[in-house]
Amino acid sequence: MNCLGTNVRGEPCGAMVVGDDGYCAAHREGAADRLREASMLGGAATRAKNQTAGFRAGELPVLSDHASVKGNIEAGLNALAERRISHHELVAHIKGCETWLKVDSAQQTAKLITELQRELERAKRECDTLRKQLAERPSPFRTTRSVAP
Repeated sequence: MNCLGTNVRGEPCGAMVVGDDGYCAAHREGAADRLREASMLGGAATRAKNQTAGFRAGELPVLSDHASVKGNIEAGLNALAERRISHHELVAHIKGCETWLKVDSAQQTAKLITELQRELERAKRECDTLRKQLAERPSPFRTTRSVAP
């Protein structure tokens, strides 16, 4: 059986009747108060769920090497397990660690490239020096021929 109440447009409600009075849960006497209270409870539960303690100042080690990155990730996992941070906060935290690792890797790569370029330049200079020394040395295979008249 359908509810005897009407919606905001003045049309029949159409919801199923709850109880013997012929009205649905939304149209029964005191329904507005009950719905408001239920709504507030839902909001309070959501707010409590989303309000987390997070990280405390100084809790995370400064990112300076791979061991400190590992420590930061472990601290994030522990905070998630203790429900101090949300899954989304952990993902953001790990993305920050990943970014630090990428930057560190790029810096190390640039340093290695610079060192290899210097080493290559030294090797080129050494080869040039050896070529000059070899060119100045008399060759046992060179003979001077006299040209006949």
